[in-house]
Formats: sequence, structure tokens, C-alpha cells
Amino acid sequence: MLNPVTFVLQEKPHKCQLCSKSFPTPGDLKSHMYVHNGSWPFKCHVCSRGFSKQTNLKNHLFLHTGDKPHSCNLCNKKFALACNLRAHLKTHDGETTGEECLQCGAACGPLTGGGVCSGCLQSPAGPASAPTPEPAPCDDISVV
Repeated sequence: MLNPVTFVLQEKPHKCQLCSKSFPTPGDLKSHMYVHNGSWPFKCHVCSRGFSKQTNLKNHLFLHTGDKPHSCNLCNKKFALACNLRAHLKTHDGETTGEECLQCGAACGPLTGGGVCSGCLQSPAGPASAPTPEPAPCDDISVV
């Protein structure tokens, strides 16, 4: 993802001849031209709305299907788009899932796929494996 400051200062040499709007890449200008000519390459089969990119059409289809594949592990609220889940997670700042981090043992949240909290994951040493349990005492110890 681009840094917002970098994006604002980015050069935009590709100018639309119809409305004078400028774009950083020729592809962005090409996508913009669909606004003027109306010949969208990707159309919704339900409502006929047009899109310049297939990804945008895919995301739009969630409106019609009601599918919400991204869920919050703290409150179970569901979202159609991962970006909306990421924004939602910020509302839970400091809340925990009640799960214990395999590294530090604290009730942290949310945990990564490896069961490690973000604090341990970002430590200079990096994520470590769970502590090794002590070996069980042997039942049959014979002295030779």
C-alpha cells in the first residue's frame, strides 16, 4: 500500500484530454476513460453497473449476494471486504480474544495464525516457538 503522503506528492504526467484530470500511470488514465465513453469492460449481471476492473466488479457482487466472508475474531461481526474488516478492527483497540499467546502467555488479541500476539511478533527477536515443556520423569530408571 502506498504511503498517503507519497501518493499525494506522486507525479501524474498522464492527463485526460476530455476533463484535464491527471493520473500517475497510463493504465490509470485508460481506466478513467471508461467514465467518458461508457464502455465498461466488466458489467454486473444483476444490475448492469459497469466497472473498469474485475476486482471492483467482484467486490460489488457482494452487495447482491449478501456474502460476508471476513469476520471479526473479537465480536464476530462480518464484512464483505477485508479492508472494511481491517478498519473495524481498529475500533477494538486494546480488546482481547481471551486466547493466550503461545510466546508470552498473556491474554492478547487478536493472535496471528501461529498463535502469537502482535507484541511478540514485532519484538526484535521475532516470534519464537512455544516454550518447550519439561520432559516427563522416567518411570523405569535403572542404575547399572
